[in-house]
Amino acid sequence: MSPVNEPTSALDRLVATDRVRRAVDPGAMPELIDDLTGLPSLSELLVAERDEGRTR
Repeated sequence: MSPVNEPTSALDRLVATDRVRRAVDPGAMPELIDDLTGLPSLSELLVAERDEGRTR
């Protein structure tokens, strides 16, 4: 008989207790949104939020 191999890393322990699942394809990138032309830029959103905070 030999001892049971205990998971050694925190990730291995979480997987062993079914608290997390490993990624199916860890190198995969999400699909990008095709058309962002109608949306404001991040800079525009930040400036608008800053300006809104000044008028409160």
